[in-house]
Amino acid sequence: MTKAERIKKEKKQKAIGENCLFAVGINKYLQNQDCLDNCEQDATLVHNVFAKSNFLAMSTDSCLLISDDEAKTSKKAILDMLHERKGQFKKDKNIIFYYSGHGCTIDGEFYFFVSDSEKNAETMISLKELLESLKELYSGDRGSITVLIDACCERVGNKKGLQVQSDNYVLKYLKMAKGMGVIFSCTEGEYSLDCFNNQEISVFTSFLLDALKGQARALDGNFLTFASLYKYIEEQSNLVSMSNSQIKQHPTCLFEGKNIIYAIVDDEDIKTEQEKHQVFSFREKIEEALSELRFQISSAIIEKCIVIGSGEDGFNPSQNCVYMVCKELKKMGYLYYGWEKTLNNLYYYSAMFENGEGITIPYSVQKVFLEDMNYFLNSIPTYTNDFFEINLRS
Repeated sequence: MTKAERIKKEKKQKAIGENCLFAVGINKYLQNQDCLDNCEQDATLVHNVFAKSNFLAMSTDSCLLISDDEAKTSKKAILDMLHERKGQFKKDKNIIFYYSGHGCTIDGEFYFFVSDSEKNAETMISLKELLESLKELYSGDRGSITVLIDACCERVGNKKGLQVQSDNYVLKYLKMAKGMGVIFSCTEGEYSLDCFNNQEISVFTSFLLDALKGQARALDGNFLTFASLYKYIEEQSNLVSMSNSQIKQHPTCLFEGKNIIYAIVDDEDIKTEQEKHQVFSFREKIEEALSELRFQISSAIIEKCIVIGSGEDGFNPSQNCVYMVCKELKKMGYLYYGWEKTLNNLYYYSAMFENGEGITIPYSVQKVFLEDMNYFLNSIPTYTNDFFEINLRS
């Protein structure tokens, strides 16, 4: 890079400014049934990408809040954290608020369901309340605000692309590119899937990380912008939803302003190859559940000394054997009312997949069934109740 090129780049970087990231990931909630698996990890991964990036200038005001200590992710703690920074930011700082956890919509308003939230709006944080708190961080002229929401719940940009514009135009554009944007991981009424990329990361955050690491298709020339980021996440999520009948996740966004620029990415940092992602499969979960059921029943036969009248050895129990053992366990007081329906559904889904029949099951049905299946398997009295648990962010 020549001296002149370096000076041009430094001017552009100064015009972009620093990125202040508030990354919030919540696994733990008041009720055990609301708890999630991967949200803390999602937030940590986003925070680490900013912290280690060669091109995303992360400010020292940034912070990571996860629910390992639930007091850190209560409504009061999150709002207090923002209030402490009131009026401390100038317009050359981009605020990015990332949230991974539960969310809901009440009377058309989105709410963040934080660690101490109950089933009423007063205990949650509304999107409106959050945006007002973020606006108050600026003194004088406001800079850019981005809210990235990985929870259930218009395009902007330069049509010609920044890569084909003159240096003077780009520099002027960067200085004026301020705005306030919100990106939702899905459309209202859809579920934000918590299992993706080998069940370690969500759909939304997986594509967000691709963009933050410099994926070429998420950039406008050498610039990572709000418009290019949203377009990439939207396109990739739509492709996944089209290719897998069990996934229905279509991101949406709100924006006011000109645009937001987060970084200028050097050519050597741009990634041209697409990351490979392993998509959650309901069929795989059914197969895992059936395998786990057979193992649990075999263990229960031995531990509870249940005699199988059919002459089976119990190490690979048939469907009939499973029912016989479950009836005995019910008599012993272990299984809950309705276990037969859960078991029938498991064998029904398994038979459909085994016969190669295509079935489309709404996410709401998947969620209820997998939760029932998890509860059923953990009610079987063995020393090995260590079954998987899937959570869909509602």
